[in-house]
Amino acid sequence: MKITIKSLFSVIVLLIAAGCGSPQVMITSRASADIDTAGIKTVAVVDVTCDGQGNLLNSDAVVSEIINQLSNAGYYDVIERQRVQKVQDELARGGSAIFDSSTSAQIGKQLAADSVIFGSTTYNVEAHSGMVKRQMPTGRLIPQYDPGTGQTIQVPETQLVDVPTMTKKVNMRGDFRMVKVETGRIIASQTEQFSDSAPKSWTGGTAVAEGQQAIASLPADADMVNAALTEVVRRFVWKISPHDKQSARYLLKGENDTVSKGTELALKGNWDEAVTRWQAALEINAGDAAALNNLAVAAERASRNEEAWDLYQKASSAAPDNDEILANKSDFKANIQ
Repeated sequence: MKITIKSLFSVIVLLIAAGCGSPQVMITSRASADIDTAGIKTVAVVDVTCDGQGNLLNSDAVVSEIINQLSNAGYYDVIERQRVQKVQDELARGGSAIFDSSTSAQIGKQLAADSVIFGSTTYNVEAHSGMVKRQMPTGRLIPQYDPGTGQTIQVPETQLVDVPTMTKKVNMRGDFRMVKVETGRIIASQTEQFSDSAPKSWTGGTAVAEGQQAIASLPADADMVNAALTEVVRRFVWKISPHDKQSARYLLKGENDTVSKGTELALKGNWDEAVTRWQAALEINAGDAAALNNLAVAAERASRNEEAWDLYQKASSAAPDNDEILANKSDFKANIQ
């Protein structure tokens, strides 16, 4: 079983700087999508056409992959495929089978979706075969003069043999559109392309039979196409979805034992107790910049972005010349914009 750091802790804590400077921790927080999707929570995937050789992929498979990855991202509420298909069928019976921003928005309204995704995909698999010359042993020994000993010795005989080779390459392109139902405006128009020869080389082995065996073990065309689809959709979903991001944040030691002890606890992974210490420090001094900063980091770590921003604002106001607080605040702001 593969064990990741994230499965052991909700945040990766790493002491980068110590001594006279403030330590840093690596936190996993929720960063905004690369594309502005403000106000969108419910999404329907309506239609993604598919064009490629050999019918290795169809529209249903593409739509299912998008739905699965959106669901796994954990941000959007994705409308079930059956409900979407029912509305699409009704629209088709009314004579509207072409999907564009207008018809997609119409479907979205009937489904009470905030946004609708549609688009197209194309793919192909290239196979290139040939022969290469290889020196192969014949199984016989031949005499050869050895200048080192001055004697004739027996060495394995070799000969040039043609060995079969083959390379396969998959190419995939996805053109995706995301429409905001309320306005009918396309808010995301992304083209994602992926090409790969996986594995990188499938050259024949040291004998003809081994070369043929290597060719026989090449991945199936359908497997290569499905892997390419997964990657193309992953890139699109990443751009339209808020996602986890690791960032370095300063934890301040402060000027009193309560804040300092909280920082020590956080560096050991005991964030709950650390937060309790920092909150106690604020009860004594509501303007304690170190406690405010550290509580902002804790809030950011828990993806409570509004609370984190408010705390960073208070911390920077309490200590406007503290470069470490300002660095935390600036990087956090870049993440959520």
